[in-house]
This record gives sequence, structure tokens and C-alpha cells, in this order.
Amino acid sequence: MPDLMATIRPGKLTGHYKVQVFVGVDPSGKRRNRATTVCPPGCAERGHARFETASTRRQVERIAGDFEREVAGQGHGKEMTVATAWKRWERQRGTRLAPATMATYRTAWRLRLAPAFGARPVVDIRHRDLAAYRDHHVDAGRLGPSTINQDLAVIQGVLRWAHEQGHIEANPGAGLRRASHGATETPLPEDAALFGLVVHLQRSAPTAALMVWLGLAIGARRGELAALRWSDIDLVAGTVSIDKSVDTRTQADKSTKTKGTRVVPVGEQVAVALGAERDRRRAMAGALWSESWPVFCTARDPSRRPHSDHWSKVVRRVMAAHEGLTAPCETCGVTDMAGVNLKALRHRVATEATRLAGARVAAALVGHASPVMTQNVYGHSRRDDGREVADQLSAGLPQLGA
Repeated sequence: MPDLMATIRPGKLTGHYKVQVFVGVDPSGKRRNRATTVCPPGCAERGHARFETASTRRQVERIAGDFEREVAGQGHGKEMTVATAWKRWERQRGTRLAPATMATYRTAWRLRLAPAFGARPVVDIRHRDLAAYRDHHVDAGRLGPSTINQDLAVIQGVLRWAHEQGHIEANPGAGLRRASHGATETPLPEDAALFGLVVHLQRSAPTAALMVWLGLAIGARRGELAALRWSDIDLVAGTVSIDKSVDTRTQADKSTKTKGTRVVPVGEQVAVALGAERDRRRAMAGALWSESWPVFCTARDPSRRPHSDHWSKVVRRVMAAHEGLTAPCETCGVTDMAGVNLKALRHRVATEATRLAGARVAAALVGHASPVMTQNVYGHSRRDDGREVADQLSAGLPQLGA
């Protein structure tokens, strides 16, 4: 068997490198190689040419050495384990994912996927094994469908990589049916509790009250609400443009979950309230005012936004104040706020929009990638117009400032 030696060549994409290891010849005399493509962290973003820095060279050579030793350790035919495939996938593909997403994937691997699949050779994994994993957790009832499907997405990604790299002949995860979402997976709080949250916050945290109120009107994600600027709101057209979110780790703007822009209609009541709030802040700021300022700002500086976790903490403080109450709260008239959080606002909008207009319109309003997911989770349809749904949603909201 020949000595292994890795060769490194520029990849097709900027900042990527192809590492190739010669492993011998087949019976026909054709050379056999094992190859992988690597992208050292930051290289693609910097867009530099091959080995622009000594640091880049060392990173690529270290990865090439690891790959060479890995091929040698497999004895040119011994099977790669799923754990090894995960490490390789994490190193090569993990840099392309958002840090928060990758952190969630690592948790899923460590807690559930590694015990179930880590020690097994990738060539032994079958479609039925993945289906059995899904069915086991569905039947056990300790994980929700979203978590189970996330696990499946991780292991499918690892197996897809193994297939692309030639470690397995076919991807056993292809065509796997997802865990279905039941309509009652997450019971929604009563409207009285959600509306009571707005009333309570108007006295203690009026900007947070505005966020909750707008969340009840348009169903945006927490990060999307936190990223809104006044320039995103068209009061004449009665729309809110959502094209960014807030990265929970860096607090910088990032693209939305679906990587696109959606223009969400708002009802007249919402447009009037937003206009009044904008005029109030503009009058206070005077000549310093800018439409690029955040809609949801800090209490002391209208040009700055707080950490995106701030809003959830404010809501949790209100919930804590209601724990153990046996009589209605004097501030908002609500006794029980169990289950109230910012995500519940989005669930209410998706549920009501699906009931009123169907999954297609609801998916467009809340930013789901597919109406299928919206339909599976949130129910059945009646109407077909997003503007009409927006008017219906805003008409039922409590008066802001009342």
C-alpha cells in the first residue's frame, strides 16, 4: 500500500481549498484518491486568494494533515463512524451557519444524536434507523416535533456530506418523513393574558408595550421586531418591511431566517399608533432625528436599541409578578399569565391568520418558508386577503395608551 500524501489545490469558491489523498490504484490501473474541500474560518468572508497569509497556509495544512491521518487510520476501506463524519462536517460546513444555529446543533449532537449514532459506521446507517429514531421520540413525548425535526436535519446533513465525499453510496436520510406537528403542540395563552401584558407594560415599560402590541399585530420574530427601524415602516401604505433580524451573539443586524424580505400589511389602528409614536419621538429629538433610528430603543437614547434579550426579561418580570395571584392584578385585571412570552404573540397571529385566510396568507405574514408547515401547525382556512386579515388582527387589539 503506498504512503499517503495530501495535495492541496485552490477550490472552485473563494477561500476554499481541495485536499486530495492518493490511496492506490484500482484493478484497471486507475488512480484512486480521497478528497475533501475545506474552508478555514473567515477565509471566504475575507475573499482572499490562496495562502494569502502564513496563518491561512498553516490552517489549511493542519486540516490536510488531519485528513491524511484520518484516511490512513481508516485503512483505505475501514468504515468511518458517524462521530468522525460529524467532526468533519462540523469543521467544513459549520462555518457557514450562524453561531447560534451551530450551538443548537452541537447541543443536539451531544445530548441525543451522538449516543444514538456516534459509534456506528456511516455505511451501516439505514433509512429505517432514522425513521426509528423519529418514531421513538414522537412516541416518548418528551421532545416536540420541532426538536425532533431539528435532530433529523443535523444527522441528514452529516450523512449528506458523507455521501458527497464518497464514504457511502447513497444518503439514507433522503426522503425521510418529518415528525408531524400537532395543532395543540404548544397551547396558546388566552387573549386576555396577552392583552393584559400590553396593559401592564404601558405603565412600567411603554416601549416594551409597543413591541408586544406590534408583535400581536404582525407576528414577527423577536429578533425581527428588535431590528426594526422607522425607515422600515410606511405609514402611508400601512406596511412594515421586514428584511433583517438581530444576531443574539453579536447584536448586529443579520438576514431573516428565510433570507428574504417580506412586506407585512398592518391595520389602520396599528398604523395610527405607530405614527403617533414616531411623531412623539421626532418632536423630542428635533434636528437630530433620523429615520434610521430603532423603533424599539433604550429608555434614555432613542437612537440606540438595547440588547435583544432585554425584551424577554421585561416580559418575564411581568409574569413573575403574576405568579401565585388568586385575584385579578390591579394593573391589568389578569390573574394567570402562564405561557405568556414573545413567541406566543407570533403563535397567536399565525393561528388567527390561518383560521381567517389559510396557510398561504399566514405563511406570508409571519415569514414561514413554506405554507405546508403553517398549515400543519396552525389549522384551516377561510379568507384569502392579507390586508383583510391585518385589519381583523388589529381590530381585536387593546387600545395602546388607553
